[in-house]
Amino acid sequence: EYFDEGLYRMGTRSEKWDACRLEYGENVLPMWVADMDFPSPPAVQEAILARAAHPTYCYTEIMADDDQALIDFWHRRHSLTIAREDITMIPCVVTGLRLAILALTQPGDGVIIQSPVYGPFRMSVEGTERQVMDAPLVRRENGSYDMDLAAIEKQLQAGAKLMLLCNPQNPVSRVWSREELQALLDLLNRYNVPLVSDEIHADFVYAP
Repeated sequence: EYFDEGLYRMGTRSEKWDACRLEYGENVLPMWVADMDFPSPPAVQEAILARAAHPTYCYTEIMADDDQALIDFWHRRHSLTIAREDITMIPCVVTGLRLAILALTQPGDGVIIQSPVYGPFRMSVEGTERQVMDAPLVRRENGSYDMDLAAIEKQLQAGAKLMLLCNPQNPVSRVWSREELQALLDLLNRYNVPLVSDEIHADFVYAP
């Protein structure tokens, strides 16, 4: 019932609805962006309203309880233990991709991606003056996709300095198995190449 209420979003400066219709017309149904058409949870609305009730909107500081909330969530949801000193808060995943590329490579270095993949992977490489080294996924007859480890190794042999991984993979909807991930890590370790993994869709993975 909550998800079937319907929510009119035109006129809210929505990129999904307003910007899309300005560019492509009103007869287009936008289904291209991770933007849900149902209300935010009441607790979220209430927290924003409570903060907005204070009349000064300042720069905010990341504090210990922010880190602890993240640590507790990942431990509760995924049984993963994260140390506070290993956390850096950033505004979005694309910022994270770009910062990692800047921190781990030099201009002109090759960075491996696996197309088809979320567009900002390629844009983040090109936008930081690095070289895209594509190791495309392999499409099976049934429409599912696999990693091409041979293609990845070819790019490693060509001098790639970093690999970006989308896990679960967007847009082909693959949740990489433990065996696939271990094989990838083993390969990258042989060439001493670091891996940056975008796990933003991790919560779409359910037990087991």
